[in-house]
Amino acid sequence: MGYARFLWLLLPIAGFAELFAFVHDARSAPRLAEWQALRAEVKARKGPADLVIVAPEWSEPLARAAFGDALMPIADVARADVSAYRRAIEVDELNASAPDVASWPVREERQSGRFRLRVRENPAPVRILFSFLEQARPPFLEASERVNDRERACPFTAHATVTSGGLHGHLAFPRERYNCGGEEFF
Repeated sequence: MGYARFLWLLLPIAGFAELFAFVHDARSAPRLAEWQALRAEVKARKGPADLVIVAPEWSEPLARAAFGDALMPIADVARADVSAYRRAIEVDELNASAPDVASWPVREERQSGRFRLRVRENPAPVRILFSFLEQARPPFLEASERVNDRERACPFTAHATVTSGGLHGHLAFPRERYNCGGEEFF
């Protein structure tokens, strides 16, 4: 019965423990500047058809911000799977491994600051017979809209403004797209 009156102390102790864990986690993850410093090494290892993949997966937005579209194009980031890639450059932060390529043999591995770079080779890459994404532009694809029983062609642009709705917003709209109507949603 004497200990029950001290149970309220568990709440501030838990709060301090959570604060300590937050500070520890915030300091253990590499900053954007560290990712940017790694860009040249990733670029030196990446071939034109290679995939750059990041582990843990939640750090991918930081990597993409640092590496840019040239090393992590949207088609690679939004891939359906990894089966068609012959090689992957795995950027390992915090001693993690990307599950998609974890079974692929490592051909090269080196430490760079707080990162580990692994060049992995796909033991059985598949050949893509048709990629809708590569064909989703003129002259292979046309888009149109029907307004008041009239069909109107939607123009294709390769220079639209890229926008994203953020964490809880609309989907991302790419640079290359068809524009039907006046707003992005069309």
